[in-house]
Amino acid sequence: MITSHTPLSRMFHLVLILSLILLVPSQTFAWGEKAHRIIGALAWLKLSAQAQRQVKELLPEESSDPDGPLAAVSMWADRQSAVYREQAKWHFVAIPLSAAAYDEKRDCADGNCIVVALNKKKMILESGGPRNERAEALKYVVHLVGDVHQPLHCADNDNRGGNMVQVKFLGQISNLHKVWDFDMIEASKMNVQQYVEELKDFKVSQGYWIDHWVNDSHAIAQKYVYAIPQDRELGNTYYRRNESILKQQLAQASEKLVQILEEALKNRPKYNKKTA
Repeated sequence: MITSHTPLSRMFHLVLILSLILLVPSQTFAWGEKAHRIIGALAWLKLSAQAQRQVKELLPEESSDPDGPLAAVSMWADRQSAVYREQAKWHFVAIPLSAAAYDEKRDCADGNCIVVALNKKKMILESGGPRNERAEALKYVVHLVGDVHQPLHCADNDNRGGNMVQVKFLGQISNLHKVWDFDMIEASKMNVQQYVEELKDFKVSQGYWIDHWVNDSHAIAQKYVYAIPQDRELGNTYYRRNESILKQQLAQASEKLVQILEEALKNRPKYNKKTA
């Protein structure tokens, strides 16, 4: 009998992951790879030495990444949701665009949304349990904190988070979700480390919790993201107006990731590479 631990089964899962990644358009994922790496790299720079040590113990193989281990695992959760489709809802919360704020009974009645998922993974990370469980939770936390700060993952306008809103961005055919995931970040012509250097001194808010971050992103979607002209031509005016908003969200995400990790990794057990 083939189990989930056999080499054949692991090979099957790897092939399935690669096939699904090729079939699913990249813009359906939250942010793009560069955005998630920026958030992870900036958070790594701001973590205390004690928290960095804990992360290295949980993610020893990723610690050699030039942008740091948090950047290295920042897209892992998307690859998981490509295989385990029930996890897709963990990456967003469908707050109606016209609503004032997040309402748990309306927007997450089944407990299957990013607000609940992120909180659960954070609790596992701070539990002091087995290394493999906490390492997996850490990978989810890194990614989901980024997703919370992508405005189109906190606003539902019956268009799959803007994926169905076709636009032209700086003359190129795109969609609204992809503009915020990828296009505006690429338009800056900066790499990950250049973004980190620019964002490290951004002033960001302190405190609050996940539902507050969700409400902030939802408000940005209402005020800025969907402020598009009727012809859906998103030119320099739209880009310049929203570039600073996007950068602020990246900086906010890194700060909130630091906030969660400093709390969750406080005085936790030490592991070595052989610890399960």
